[in-house]
Amino acid sequence: MGLARFLDIAKLAALSGGPGFAQIAVTNDCNADCGFCNFARGKGIAKSSAPVNRLLRAIDTLHAGGVRYLVFVGGEPLVYGGLEDAISHTRDKGIEPVICTNGQLLHDDKIKRLKAAGLRNIIISIDAPDAETHDKNRGLPGLTDRIRRANKTLASSGMHSTASVTISRLVGDFKKLPAYLRDMGFKDVTFSYPLRELHSTYLSFSDSELVEYSKDELIGIFLGLKALKKDIKVLNPSAGMDEMIRFLKNEPSRFPCLAGYKYFFLDWNLDVYRCHYMKDRICAVEDFPGAAPIRDGCDICMIDCYRDPSVLQHVAVSFRDSVDELLHGHLGTAYRRLFNQNNYISLKAVAEEFGLVTRYGGR
Repeated sequence: MGLARFLDIAKLAALSGGPGFAQIAVTNDCNADCGFCNFARGKGIAKSSAPVNRLLRAIDTLHAGGVRYLVFVGGEPLVYGGLEDAISHTRDKGIEPVICTNGQLLHDDKIKRLKAAGLRNIIISIDAPDAETHDKNRGLPGLTDRIRRANKTLASSGMHSTASVTISRLVGDFKKLPAYLRDMGFKDVTFSYPLRELHSTYLSFSDSELVEYSKDELIGIFLGLKALKKDIKVLNPSAGMDEMIRFLKNEPSRFPCLAGYKYFFLDWNLDVYRCHYMKDRICAVEDFPGAAPIRDGCDICMIDCYRDPSVLQHVAVSFRDSVDELLHGHLGTAYRRLFNQNNYISLKAVAEEFGLVTRYGGR
């Protein structure tokens, strides 16, 4: 991280509780046919993609609204013709770009162009600890071999790939994942929590039996994933998985979701939503900087890409809230905002994320 970027992030932390991130589904087109996703090519949805020129202007607008991390998703983002221009523009604005892909189109020339555009981090979907199951679910024969080759090229190019594993029946024994993922060339993994319904335009969900679990089953899986941290770097914070266990037990949350305040979702129409789950859009992207932030203590879903970061960023937001209370002369409230157990847990989760504490088995 360069000095200018570090100072920018530090300024945002002090003034507004840290940087925001947005996910943009640049297209709903997908070349895969996954059994637990409604983007699947076999669903026959009408194809739509974000206009490239408007997308580039949208990136400017998101930066003005405090977004410093931008995740390009789909559908399959690598089928989007303007992706490299969007990544380059994102990097030029001082925003960190990331893509989530199934990996089928990650041939050597594509990786070279993505690196030239400024991409450093790629998230690649893995569905099972064996090639046959993974490739069959994706409907892409030979996909596992493609990902294995891509990881070698990515590593030699100085780029980083993270495995993204959706919790599904396809995984089977989660204990088999660490060795398999390392053999595939991954050093870390993030787990996507099973989604059976969403109310925005986003389609990465399904009522498939592959993602149907009882609450007790999911609690057992989360406990197992925490234990998995001793075998491979699991990016989902332990405190985030504890939060999901509380959710499944209908217990009060410790860390309200920051979607709508720090985190946002944009679809291929470049409409802004607080997250994938919510039905109502906030605004068109052009109106984003003037939109009122949403902080209503929401905890009605368990979408990992919003709930887990909310745990990590909780302490930064609390610090900003404490400063605000202090400036208004509310000394007692400022103290309570900053010095409490939830901030300690959040800070510990950040330390765990950066390997500063021992990972333990007991998002």
